[in-house]
Amino acid sequence: MKKTTVTVLYDDEKLSAIKLFLSKKSLDLTKELTACMDGLFKKYVPPEVRSYLELKDGNPPSTPAKRPAAGTAAAQDKQ
Repeated sequence: MKKTTVTVLYDDEKLSAIKLFLSKKSLDLTKELTACMDGLFKKYVPPEVRSYLELKDGNPPSTPAKRPAAGTAAAQDKQ
């Protein structure tokens, strides 16, 4: 997928402290922020949309779309 830049205003001293303590643990701020964004994506974007985006990008969906079990009202409606 195409990457884009996100700009966020944040307190300079707090950001410096984050960078300091991440570096002490040999962690990268960009990787940590990307992991946070991925978490927001998984939390708020419906699974069907995530699957569509993965297919559109040429990747198989990580979790198949859930189908109603046989015998449920939703499955019977399709018959």
